[in-house]
Amino acid sequence: MRTGFNAGQREAVKSRAGRIVVSAGAGSGKTRVLVQRFVDRVLEEEASGRADPMRSVLLITFTDKAAGELTERVRAAFLDAGRPGLARDVDRAWISTIHGFCARIVRRHALELGVDPGFGVLADPQTGLARNAAFERAATAGVRTSIHAGVIAELVEEGVADLRKSVLDGYDKARSKGAAAADIGIAPSTGYRRAVVHLSEVLERLLPQYRQLPETRRSPRTSPDTWSFAQPPPASWGSSRRATARRRLSLSAPAKATFAVAKRQKR
Repeated sequence: MRTGFNAGQREAVKSRAGRIVVSAGAGSGKTRVLVQRFVDRVLEEEASGRADPMRSVLLITFTDKAAGELTERVRAAFLDAGRPGLARDVDRAWISTIHGFCARIVRRHALELGVDPGFGVLADPQTGLARNAAFERAATAGVRTSIHAGVIAELVEEGVADLRKSVLDGYDKARSKGAAAADIGIAPSTGYRRAVVHLSEVLERLLPQYRQLPETRRSPRTSPDTWSFAQPPPASWGSSRRATARRRLSLSAPAKATFAVAKRQKR
């Protein structure tokens, strides 16, 4: 069964350490080692008298394609070992992706969990569509009902793609930490007010200095698509693009509102 393995591969196949790491380049036989380890462990479980040895070993990989390939290679390895019964039983083995493994457990206990056993796992393209749809619903609801509706509307006007990216990046960070919606809160109002006052003071000092900056010429090394705030928009830009650039030089509506709130609080 272990013919054709080099010394390092044989060591990896035979090792029964609690944790081992096999690090090697592409085409070096890592998958073959993994398949042989799985087959050997199943045979050992069978020899120890376990009733269902095929389901006593878990093999996790990253993609559905890789899981399918591993399943077929494990089946072929059992056939080569003269164990057609185990080869037929491979379809019941725990060989899958991590999400496939979790879905299998949830389906088995769906009634206890209150989950529809016919649920599906979203593929990557479907996940992106669902995330974008959730963003659109949240943004629409925010514009209609939120106390920050004006800020949300201004952000959408300035660039919905940038807003979507910022929101979804924040969602990914919260999700990676295991946070639920209930764990996401607004900063204490006192700290927020202090931050707004400080921001207004800094901007009041910087804006007059900014307005006094001289116009500068574009450096020959600068890309034609770049533009400094100290320059007028390039004549090569379309009228709509120049108008947008000029508009962004002035304070937005949320910023003006922030100044008004800060000044009232300073009094």
